[in-house]
Amino acid sequence: MKTAFYRSLDRTINIFGLRGGWVRIYLIALGCSTVLALFIGIFAGTSMGFAFFIIMLIGLFFLCLVLQTKLPDRQLPKARVQPRMRQAVIRRETLSRILLDPPQELKIKE
Repeated sequence: MKTAFYRSLDRTINIFGLRGGWVRIYLIALGCSTVLALFIGIFAGTSMGFAFFIIMLIGLFFLCLVLQTKLPDRQLPKARVQPRMRQAVIRRETLSRILLDPPQELKIKE
């Protein structure tokens, strides 16, 4: 039996070097900088707002590229939960020390 296998469905999206979830983070940050550029454009002038937007467009892109090398796309969901997990693991380790008997080497000999 022959089955068609589409390898491209397993790949993450790649736009100018940004992969997967980093594209979403970049677009969210770009949206925030657009709103900021509009406020700057209203108060300081159109050219200042446009210059701010262009600088943020390029700066955020390179920032996302640098951060992507430190934290790959597949580890982004884990990175969001990691600070909370560390506390849970420490708590369970402490409870296990309280409730369980210590190993024989650590018991005080009488």
